[in-house]
Amino acid sequence: MPRYSDPISAQLWQRPLAFLRSGAETFNNLGYDTACCHGGIPMAQKADVRTQEEAKAAVRGSLRTLQALCQVYDEGHFDAERDIANIIYRMIVDELPQTRLRKELSFISYSIPPNPRNVLMQLLTSVFDARVQSDGGDPTITITHQPLLDQLAAQTGQPTTMKFNDWWSGPVLISGASDGPMVPTDESQQIPYNKRERISRFELIRTFRNRTGAHYDRDVDADTKRIEDRLMRVMDISISRDDGASFSYFETPEVFRFTNSRAGAIVRHVAYELGQSQQHWPF
Repeated sequence: MPRYSDPISAQLWQRPLAFLRSGAETFNNLGYDTACCHGGIPMAQKADVRTQEEAKAAVRGSLRTLQALCQVYDEGHFDAERDIANIIYRMIVDELPQTRLRKELSFISYSIPPNPRNVLMQLLTSVFDARVQSDGGDPTITITHQPLLDQLAAQTGQPTTMKFNDWWSGPVLISGASDGPMVPTDESQQIPYNKRERISRFELIRTFRNRTGAHYDRDVDADTKRIEDRLMRVMDISISRDDGASFSYFETPEVFRFTNSRAGAIVRHVAYELGQSQQHWPF
């Protein structure tokens, strides 16, 4: 410590040292280890690390929660889609890596193989059965998007078994050869297959979870709007009522009311794939 002939300067020098000593005592009282700290500066103790078995137990718990949430969703409480996305993301990103087995596990996919010759938008994971409810006297047409899960497995030759990276990054949707509702007949004006937008399971779950699962954003972010717009443009919905009136979603979207979102139905489908995959895991 420097020597000061001025007593005021000496007192000012002592004050930070006294603060460090009192701070070290405070941190000791809080359970921190300051015995080996340089200059009396407190250092936090190293945190405990979860074991592999604890991580496996966390995954099993998340799968049980998913099963319960999916039952709630299937009963018509479609708000559960937010919590389903949140649990999937946490399990995939936080829990499975700590088992140190994620790369070795097999994942079940019910995706329909993409067709490069298809110029229309392709919804690969979960084909929807739109259940229509309409009243002849009411112009509003109510539609519920129903994920078919394994109902088309026999026709499509599914499911297939994939490694994690192929499954997680695999597309659930491939955009069409045009950004508009009509595809040009001239191939030179079409978007080449290798340049069309692809939305993967990872992108869908992350976006859905970030938008409504982990917290509720006031603003609709660009990624969420882009995915929702893409999913709603997968196919037109044309309905003819008993009275002869005909409606098309592209032409008269105002008469259609959707009880759930297509994105949420795919989230439900991904949860189903995880439940089927877990039956082949060693824990």
